Amino acid sequence: MADTNRPRSAEETTLLERARRRLPGGVLGTSRYADEAAFVVKRGQGSKIYAMTSEGSTRVVPSYGVVSSAKAALESHVRQLAMELARQGSGATANCIRAGVTVTPALLKIPESQTMIDITMKRNPTGRMTTPQDVANAILALSGDGTDFINGDIISVDGGEFVTGS
Repeated sequence: MADTNRPRSAEETTLLERARRRLPGGVLGTSRYADEAAFVVKRGQGSKIYAMTSEGSTRVVPSYGVVSSAKAALESHVRQLAMELARQGSGATANCIRAGVTVTPALLKIPESQTMIDITMKRNPTGRMTTPQDVANAILALSGDGTDFINGDIISVDGGEFVTGS
């Protein structure tokens, strides 16, 4: 995470303020991607931004309404951010990682989380849940050499869970 209390250049401040004007409060408050984008512009070539999304952004998931709308807004913001970073010639990219259902403290706060886990175990073709290590491995691979043209995408890391439907 970028140091949000440090002084910013005029270029960083301009991008940050444009992003803040465009984002709904909930998305900005939970993601802080506007601050990250300002930092990336300064850092430049080869910088990567990854936002965590879920299938709830495009599919109905019980008890997921507020998160669903925030994820859809986040995906839209990342597409716009990717375009703006590319137009500035910054060499930076922005993508969303759509991880499969992963047992995390956030998942366990969802009222019907056990139902989500049970359904995932039945429908994931690998027969298992996505793990934090699966996601970390994907981000590491996507941050390697030769990945600078992957920009503005939603990348699934789920063993095929998303393509099986609900």
